[in-house]
Amino acid sequence: VDGGALKARTTSQFLEEYGVQVAINGDGFFPWWSRSPVDYYPHVGDPVTPNGLTASRGDIYADGLQDIKPEPTLYISRRNSLIFNRQPNKIFNAISGDRMLILGGEIVSDLNNKVLHPRTAIGINRNGRWLYLVVIDGRQPFYSTGATYKELADLLKDFDIFFAMALDGGGSSAMVMAGANGEPVVLNSPIDSYIPGRERPVANHFGIF
Repeated sequence: VDGGALKARTTSQFLEEYGVQVAINGDGFFPWWSRSPVDYYPHVGDPVTPNGLTASRGDIYADGLQDIKPEPTLYISRRNSLIFNRQPNKIFNAISGDRMLILGGEIVSDLNNKVLHPRTAIGINRNGRWLYLVVIDGRQPFYSTGATYKELADLLKDFDIFFAMALDGGGSSAMVMAGANGEPVVLNSPIDSYIPGRERPVANHFGIF
């Protein structure tokens, strides 16, 4: 496979490589498959492309599969102002996701309330001063079975989140923080290839300095 916009890495590798304090996995991406613990793509370093618009510090890495399924996008300005879905004249930072969960304080209608998976979400409060990163584990009986999109939105609403979108979930869901020596500390229980604790290499991430 060639021509990917980014090289796949785990959330822990992203945190360590870029020196951020907290990181979560980002958007869905392609190519991807997981047929067994030994037959999967990508491995670390393999080329992949995020599904939606992706930018970092003014560089646009992917412009999205808009003709297939336009994705919601969070734009972050040079001064860290946060806004969903209203593209600025000059894009500085941008990350896209699977679907909006909360719009203007209201839970999006028709969210799936049957399918349980691990989930990752990002949201902001009404004035955009608070940013929320949420990861829910799943696919691990007797620990966590996961959440539906509706359950995820209900949880976010409980935190008074005003706008929120789902990022890639399932085996991609991961949240990592920098430990005392800067080494990555995984805060959840990722489940790549149904192996608890195994992080999936993914295309992009969201990190906080």
